Amino acid sequence: MELLHSLGSYRPAPRRQVGMTIGNFDGMHRGHQFIIKRLGDWCRATEGRSLLLTFEPHPEELFHPAAAPFRITPLPVKIALAQAAGVDIMVAQRFDEQFAAYTADEFVDELVGRVIAPRHIVIGPDATYGKNRGGGPDHLVDWGKRAGVDVEIAGELVLDGAAVRSTAVRQALAQGAIELANSQLGHPYIVCGTTVRGNGRGHKLGFATANLELSYPPLVPNGVYATRTVIGAPQAPRERWDSVTYVGRNLTFGESSVVVETHLLDWAGDLYGCALGIELWSLLRREERFSSPGALVRQIAADIGKAREVLPTIRSLLDPFNVEPITAPCKP
Repeated sequence: MELLHSLGSYRPAPRRQVGMTIGNFDGMHRGHQFIIKRLGDWCRATEGRSLLLTFEPHPEELFHPAAAPFRITPLPVKIALAQAAGVDIMVAQRFDEQFAAYTADEFVDELVGRVIAPRHIVIGPDATYGKNRGGGPDHLVDWGKRAGVDVEIAGELVLDGAAVRSTAVRQALAQGAIELANSQLGHPYIVCGTTVRGNGRGHKLGFATANLELSYPPLVPNGVYATRTVIGAPQAPRERWDSVTYVGRNLTFGESSVVVETHLLDWAGDLYGCALGIELWSLLRREERFSSPGALVRQIAADIGKAREVLPTIRSLLDPFNVEPITAPCKP
């Protein structure tokens, strides 16, 4: 996949038609995957190339920077998922005040029509673009008729009677309903970061952990999770290990700052400095305070036993969706 960080860097391939889609694609959930599949169908039929135009950072981070954690997929994860979905070109256009000032007409005339010049566009039914979200499916269809561009509005994907949307995924994650969120995503929710030196308490308790400095705050409640950890460079590129991950405060030791630390099952080695991606599969229990370090140790052992029991079963829930694992190291 060709990755660009500006529309100004885009150069059309000679004699190759381009089909494109536009959106934030936060989460790259199954609704997004459906749109990309429709685009891919057109490209295969016409021997064209598919282009996905997205925005970095997410517009909400520009307009509401002080809001609660919002993003489902940091850019490295979005890139990996777009590549796995078969996108040929991804443009992660910088979204700043200058870009946000484009009106809907300017957006389609100057950026879409003149820069990309697509023959076919596929967007979701709730897609918006342009200043104050002035453009949407109806506006794009009207523009396409004038510009000679086919515009396809992909149908809304419904799971168990509910539309699959990024907002619904965020709500499920915030409630700790990880299995529900993953079924809507079509892949595991993942947090990314780099391991840093901790206080060594996990090792002293008999359960060594990798402490993460995250690239983006997690959207899940504090607690203990059954996870799989993707190990990036440099020590063991793209290995994947069952793990137990804690998101929360070390209340037993009187600490109030939120940490993310993961214990890899049956792992032996030093992970310091590694880029890690942690796939969350199930919430085992909520954050709690224990009466003593010994009580905490017994609970950690129970958490590990439960994770070993549930992980094979939970992972199989996504098998019907033919989920491809995220194989790119998740560097901040």
